[in-house]
Amino acid sequence: MKYCTKCGNPSPPDAMFCEQCGNKSHKKLPTDSKQIRKRHDFITFWLWAMIVSGLIFIVLEIDKPESDGWVLFNAFFGIGAAIWLLRWHKFGFWNIIGIYCITILFNPSLFEDTIGRAYSFNYSILALVGYLLAPILLYAILQIKREGISCWENLE
Repeated sequence: MKYCTKCGNPSPPDAMFCEQCGNKSHKKLPTDSKQIRKRHDFITFWLWAMIVSGLIFIVLEIDKPESDGWVLFNAFFGIGAAIWLLRWHKFGFWNIIGIYCITILFNPSLFEDTIGRAYSFNYSILALVGYLLAPILLYAILQIKREGISCWENLE
């Protein structure tokens, strides 16, 4: 299979021009598919930001006696998920979905403070919406393309 050097669109082996952009130059796909994986710089930045923010949350929460453990749970597994995504595995994305589902279903502090008082309705809804929208936002970010191929398409 040949790929356009301009837009990355796959072309038939006998094609002289790219059907997508009209470019004349083509290249053959390397035999090792890991050689062609490229992610947009913004995605790399986003994944590293997930790792750094997770580490910050761990440092800030590790010694707090009033911490209920959910921040640490989300931070540890969020760091792991980002590392899986950096290593080109879809498991990282599904890990994040699992983390948020577990947090929504089993985290009582999502709706109460540390001494059992209920949060206002607005805060609880905002937290719930945040947990539901975060995976959608990550999926959208993984759709950003570099050389015609999205990061999601490159994940194993």
